[in-house]
Amino acid sequence: MTYRSPTRKSLAAIRPGERARVRAILFDEVRVACDAVGVRAGDTVTCTESGPSRIVLDTSRGIAALDPATARFVEVDRPATERSRRPRPGVAPLGANPAA
Repeated sequence: MTYRSPTRKSLAAIRPGERARVRAILFDEVRVACDAVGVRAGDTVTCTESGPSRIVLDTSRGIAALDPATARFVEVDRPATERSRRPRPGVAPLGANPAA
């Protein structure tokens, strides 16, 4: 069984309208390609277009387009506001008063 983090994935997997934070850029060549279009680790990006030939991102520096083969090696997290908030068994949701 393979564990997959619900919050971490490849930039190539995000879809139009999704926001993500660039967590890591895995190889020097990929880092150079990302830097050339204005995508850096720590940036929050919004996908505006995703297709077989390019992924278009809205970044704080403007619009950036990446080849999906390059984007596969960019690790992203979804922002905290979009993460799943499923409660763990036996743990009261934040702000809940279990004594009430």
